[in-house]
Amino acid sequence: FPELFTTRKHAGYVDYRSIEPRAHRCFDLGFSLRSIERFLGRRVALLEKRETSAIPQDYYHASLVYEAEDTGFTAKETAEVLDLEMWRVTQLLASRTAFEPKIVEGLKVLFDDPTIARPYLGTRGAPAKSEVR
Repeated sequence: FPELFTTRKHAGYVDYRSIEPRAHRCFDLGFSLRSIERFLGRRVALLEKRETSAIPQDYYHASLVYEAEDTGFTAKETAEVLDLEMWRVTQLLASRTAFEPKIVEGLKVLFDDPTIARPYLGTRGAPAKSEVR
């Protein structure tokens, strides 16, 4: 399998000093702390003290499942590669119309990038350490 399912960060410039307010906004959109940290590839400790009325969702796994589907993987292959139960992959695929716009909006907020149009980061890859300020 290609390196499709590796933890990736947005390839653009990421100003980590401004991550906290954007991460809080994503949390308020219903993203789980774990999803936010996985998308960023780093811990966001201060979020642990935040409370929200929304039930946090694991949009990170949903994002990976949608990327796999768009790349041509079957649900069975996706479950195997991501080490997820088949019922979970099926559930996430069935919820795509509800989850996709929320994931796209959350990624736009988290990475301060209005050009994000898909519910995953794609093959942009992670920024080099020299690009992260």
